[in-house]
Amino acid sequence: MKSFLSYYNKLSLLALVVFLLLVLLQSIWLRKAVQLQQQEMTLRLKQIIPDIALDINSLGHEYFHGDSTPIHELNMEQFQEKIQSHLDSAGIENPTYFAIHKEDSIPIFISNSPEHKTELLNSEIKSCMSCIISFSVSKRLDRKLDESDDEYSKRLLEGATFSYYSPVKKLVAEEKKIMWLTLYQPNSFSNALRSMVFLFGTSILLLLVLLFLFYHLLKLLSNYKKLTQLKEDFFNNMTHEFKTPLSSIRLASKVLRQNKNPEKSTNYHDVIEKESKTLEMQIDKLLDLSLLDHKELQLEKENIDLHELIKAIPDRIKPLLESQNGKFIFDLNLPNPLIFADKNHLSNSLCNLVENSLKYAEGQVTIWINTYHKNASTYIIVKDDGPGIKSEFQPHIFERFYRAKKNNEYKTQGFGIGLSYVKTIIEAHEGSIHLNPSYANGCEFIIKI
Repeated sequence: MKSFLSYYNKLSLLALVVFLLLVLLQSIWLRKAVQLQQQEMTLRLKQIIPDIALDINSLGHEYFHGDSTPIHELNMEQFQEKIQSHLDSAGIENPTYFAIHKEDSIPIFISNSPEHKTELLNSEIKSCMSCIISFSVSKRLDRKLDESDDEYSKRLLEGATFSYYSPVKKLVAEEKKIMWLTLYQPNSFSNALRSMVFLFGTSILLLLVLLFLFYHLLKLLSNYKKLTQLKEDFFNNMTHEFKTPLSSIRLASKVLRQNKNPEKSTNYHDVIEKESKTLEMQIDKLLDLSLLDHKELQLEKENIDLHELIKAIPDRIKPLLESQNGKFIFDLNLPNPLIFADKNHLSNSLCNLVENSLKYAEGQVTIWINTYHKNASTYIIVKDDGPGIKSEFQPHIFERFYRAKKNNEYKTQGFGIGLSYVKTIIEAHEGSIHLNPSYANGCEFIIKI
């Protein structure tokens, strides 16, 4: 059993390690995916920014050339509309800011987000506005070319049949005079992460479900293995418990047929009666077990004298008490010993505790039974000076069919249902029972009713 539980624990640990590794891999995948998405977004913006620059240039080509162009005269809303139109066409929904500025940012800098000036000046998503030249073909000119004519450009464009804007690099001798259009997306990592967090969360949730199912499956297998072992032990013990008294009865009956001595006959009749009672007790335990399993146990409660019930215990287990040379010490302190309980089942429960003290004793044993009243509850203390129960077995002593092993062998015979029965009966009386782990001189059971 221990080897199987150890194997089960190792599998559970392995499953947890695999789960953590999968979470780590998912985190790495998420980070890589976000980085790739961020790079893709940067690439898409780099691809569309030349077209944006050309479109903005069409608002006024002359505003983006020269040392001191009156660019502030241009309508910011028109800039924003044209940029947003390109972003919508490209399917870019994240907030995007723009700026038009000189390389040294002096004296020209216009933007829809001045608070991001540093980021816009350093953005790698940019296009040269000063490097755009315009071509225009007109059917006719009302006036001859005169570069000093301020209306020339306007007349040229109004009468044009074709116009084209093209980015041409390195047309400006001094780089600091170049005017740039730059784009910037704040918190692009967070935006990308937000778009993928649902998939990441779903995958982690599914991994958790798989881990839970795996753990639950291992737990079921462990319980099945444990129950199978307990079932085998139960039938083996039951066979032994029935075989021993039956063998004694059969032997005594055989001797009685051959022996005519009245004195010896009486002794053998006593053996038959004793072993019959033992067999009857074992059968009663199995019947109680059946009732407990089907939850058909009915308590017949009545007002009983708890002190009288306790004082009757030595007579009920007299043969076992004499064989183990046991001794009782009563310390009964209830001012009113009347309680409302099932006399038969409560007596059986207390006898069961006492029988365990006697059966597990390696020599003479003394059993103390103490009663007292505290906080509107009745307490019954049953303790002995026997060998006690090892700490490794204590958490399981109230489990059905559980019996402590020593060197892979059970220390005593029995079905392993005694303490489970006691706990069920006490709880049916709306009480509780537990083993005092700090008691070092044997066993001490504390019952609260």
